[in-house]
Amino acid sequence: MKKVGYKKAYSTFLLIMVALSAASVLYIKNLLVKYEASQPERVVEEQIELLSEAAAYGRLQEVLPLENYDPGDDAKKQEDISILTQKLRNSVLAYEQKPSVNGLEYNIICGDEVLARVALECVETKTRLIVFNFEKWEVKSLEAAIISKDIELPLSLGIKMNGEALTGTKNAETGMMNYSICSLTTPMLTLYDIAGNEAVFDSSREINTYGYKISVPSNYKVYANGQELSSNIAASAPIDEYEYVYEYCPQMPKQLTYDLHFLANDISFTITDNLGAEVPFEMNNRSVAIEGQVALPEIPDEIKAKIDVLDAAQQWSLFMTDDLKGKNHGYSTINKLLIEESYLQDVAWKWATGIDITLTSVHRLAGDTFTDEEVSEYIRYSDKCFSCKIKFNKHMIIGKNMNVVDTMDSTFYFVDISGAGQNPIWLIADIRENVSEGGAENE
Repeated sequence: MKKVGYKKAYSTFLLIMVALSAASVLYIKNLLVKYEASQPERVVEEQIELLSEAAAYGRLQEVLPLENYDPGDDAKKQEDISILTQKLRNSVLAYEQKPSVNGLEYNIICGDEVLARVALECVETKTRLIVFNFEKWEVKSLEAAIISKDIELPLSLGIKMNGEALTGTKNAETGMMNYSICSLTTPMLTLYDIAGNEAVFDSSREINTYGYKISVPSNYKVYANGQELSSNIAASAPIDEYEYVYEYCPQMPKQLTYDLHFLANDISFTITDNLGAEVPFEMNNRSVAIEGQVALPEIPDEIKAKIDVLDAAQQWSLFMTDDLKGKNHGYSTINKLLIEESYLQDVAWKWATGIDITLTSVHRLAGDTFTDEEVSEYIRYSDKCFSCKIKFNKHMIIGKNMNVVDTMDSTFYFVDISGAGQNPIWLIADIRENVSEGGAENE
């Protein structure tokens, strides 16, 4: 009887041990399953499934906030959302962990392209069997991988995003053009120059360009490989000799400087002058500067009919030697040829009312007062402004028979101050004494 009782007890013990072992195995297996399920990667995989499902059923914006995505155009926004939806629906998605200070962050990727980002935070930690730490991870944020960056380029370069040229904003301080890139997916960025060359843009590499500098008056034209360059890509500076004419004729030329950058080296330039004729030039270290205007030999008859430029210049010459008739040493006469409140009128008034005019040497005009008269180099700047070179000798006699020759060699600028539909009223806007090639002023 004792032997039978022992076997029964032993069998019961074995059954209990097997049951406990099985329970332990099941418990550990369950722990392992829960431990595996608690890993943050499983949460990320769930988010990928959520995105794919939402994209498949047209509910992407319900799970992926896009309210703050603003590419500046509603049509582009909808197009970008459509492209992202297609990629999330039709592509094999994966994920990669990215460095993070707080919590965990992952990129949801398609190939090398980041489509979305998910951030996780640990909300609870439990320990089982000493070695198993169970962390409960929840989604802190799920957002689109919006690409937003600024690119600064020289004015002669532009950039296309997915084949469409972007509009930039000129930086007044740097003289560069700023382009804002905003996209839900990785865009194809292509650089292009004004000569039509293109190159794929890679922000990780320096842009390889070939530079040229061309400076010309603004009424000249510059062509690169046959393409006319816009003055909008050039720096503009006033020309000193037109200083007192700009006020009355804003169309007067300015000096444009093109700081050009090209994506290819085989650039052919053509420059035409203010009359449309091609200008011969040579580059020096990829740079050329052309100044001045091309003149016509004679003043057109329609202008001659409205003003006698030679007579106007001679009246000014007489005024400057106190030989012009009229009140205030001839001021009342010369003032009829001057623009009201102009710089030249102020010069004339100060001369007429100052002490210097009274110190003019006592003289008389010779019989043939003016000789060697020449009017040349007519330059038309607009319908309201022109200049011409006027040259002559004025003969005076000091004392009994001392002959003195006063040579006038100056460029006169004339402006029409009449209103629309009125007959032209040509007045003198400025007078510039011509300088000889040697640098000395003409006597």
